[in-house]
Amino acid sequence: MVDNLNMTDRETQVREDEFSIIMDSSPDVIHIFDGEGNSLDINKACETVEGVSREAVLNKSIYQLLEEGIYNESVTLKVLEEKKPVTILQKTHADKEVLVTATPFFKNGKIHRVVCYSRDITELNKVKRELEEVDTKVQKYEEELKLYRAAQIDSPDFIIGSEQIKQIVLLAQRIAGMDTTVLIRGESGTGKEEICKVIHKSSLRKGGPFIKLNCGAIPEQLIESELFGYEAGAFTDASKQGKTGLIELADKGTLFLDEVGELPLSIQVKLLRVLQDGTIYRLGGQTPIKVNFRLISATNSDLEKKIKAQKLREDFYYRLNVVPVFIPPLRERRDDIKSLITHYLNKFNEVYHLSKQFKPEALNLLYGYNWPGNIRELKNIVERMVVTVQNEEIAAKDLPPKIRLELLSIDASDSDTLKERVDAFEKTILEESLTKYSGVVKTAQNLGIDRSTLFRKLKKYEIYSSLG
Repeated sequence: MVDNLNMTDRETQVREDEFSIIMDSSPDVIHIFDGEGNSLDINKACETVEGVSREAVLNKSIYQLLEEGIYNESVTLKVLEEKKPVTILQKTHADKEVLVTATPFFKNGKIHRVVCYSRDITELNKVKRELEEVDTKVQKYEEELKLYRAAQIDSPDFIIGSEQIKQIVLLAQRIAGMDTTVLIRGESGTGKEEICKVIHKSSLRKGGPFIKLNCGAIPEQLIESELFGYEAGAFTDASKQGKTGLIELADKGTLFLDEVGELPLSIQVKLLRVLQDGTIYRLGGQTPIKVNFRLISATNSDLEKKIKAQKLREDFYYRLNVVPVFIPPLRERRDDIKSLITHYLNKFNEVYHLSKQFKPEALNLLYGYNWPGNIRELKNIVERMVVTVQNEEIAAKDLPPKIRLELLSIDASDSDTLKERVDAFEKTILEESLTKYSGVVKTAQNLGIDRSTLFRKLKKYEIYSSLG
């Protein structure tokens, strides 16, 4: 709008045309009102963003525009009332979010014009919301990672009862300060992971993450992406956000590879390279990522046989086995058996709000058992006895048949008669067979007796729970 009485009509028209061109070239919405709140002019952006036509708003007062529902809120009215610039957020009929700033222009002390500038912030707000969602997810993942790390490091069941374990723990604490690779060997269930945690918690990396991967529990085709991560779209079904690998997560901490002998040869080569130069590449990525972690491995496999069978690289083996630690099985450290039984009995009594105890004859059987499953088996059996035995005292007859069957001949009391020993042995065989063959018919067939004889013996020994 051009007001100049000294201009010719032609000059005025030229100025108005130029003004319209300038208005329409602005990506922001421009809406001009007079001092009474009447709509004088809008630009093209106003039509697009606010979803209104020029004809629908021009030469109408702001009151009329509000009444017709073209606007649901007016910043112009606020300016006319307050006589100063005002900024508000609005939602338009075109479902756009806009930031509106209205500025008054005065003439002779009165508001002569009100110019409204609106900027479409729909996409900006969308990005902001997406970033807030990402931030929320990151916070959630960070909390989950903290819990994961805490759960990984917590070792309330690590018990030192024997001289062998005491010396292993002392060795673990000594080597903790030397940032080198460690290979922990021993049968399944002997406590290899617990020793790894001792090393981590005694090292300078104790404030960093402790990340574990069971190499034997993940399909071969997934191990690489688990360890190294991948970029977005690296392969079919890959996450759009990509994924951080466990090696990256272990940065400034410890990476524990359990069952390391199960790693495919191709991964052994890549991991060997990482250990040499401290750099990884995500799957589908070209950017090197520096990592600083300590590798501790564990296995119950015969790695030397795997080398001969060409399932384990010899150079990889020597890189892992800088400091070897061997954990003997539970049968070779009897003092730990006593300590562990006491510990787990107390633990499960507390968990289940019970007060069960083992009778001396039951303890003798447990102490003498060879525990092929080591600590894991011991924990399982103690919990089972606490939960399933109804009496407060757990007797020898309550123990699993395999324990009684293995030890019956050597642990029978000297006061037992031959008949008592034979009966006890026969009862154990019947219980073991019923468990193994899951039924009376198959049990009778495999024991070489008829069903009536089997039923008579079951009744004699009161083996009712096994009848199904």
